[in-house]
Amino acid sequence: MEYLVENWGNFVGVLGVIVSAAGLWYAILARRAARSAEQAANEARRALSRNLSSVDIERAVALIDRIKALHRRGNWEWVLELYPELRRTLTEIHASMPEDLDEIRSTVFESISWVVGIENKVSRALYANTEPDDAAGLDDTLTRIQQNLETLQSTDVHRR
Repeated sequence: MEYLVENWGNFVGVLGVIVSAAGLWYAILARRAARSAEQAANEARRALSRNLSSVDIERAVALIDRIKALHRRGNWEWVLELYPELRRTLTEIHASMPEDLDEIRSTVFESISWVVGIENKVSRALYANTEPDDAAGLDDTLTRIQQNLETLQSTDVHRR
């Protein structure tokens, strides 16, 4: 007992070292757990983004098909109502893509400006009570956008 009384400081020091080591070990494990949780959250976010992006791509492709059909029928007033929806969908696709895919993001962004150009041509023609010049060219541009979207959807590039 006398030994304990004389050396209690040493025992407290050893106990302090043990508690500190345990605390350090706990902090390391907690940090690993936090990293794992962050990775899981990022993966979940990417999976949700992929699903939403895939749905948006399907919607954009269907819209383009519908717009081209209306072009062929000459329903220019009706088609003017679909261009804004196509632009919004392309914007959503662009926004949902990871920033590290600059080349593909720029292609989608370029597609938005092509749709704006088509919409302006059709709108100007309707104000002039005529049909747009080169309706086939408008469809060619829409087909190019559609092909880009289908390529994007069929590859795993947008799934990163």
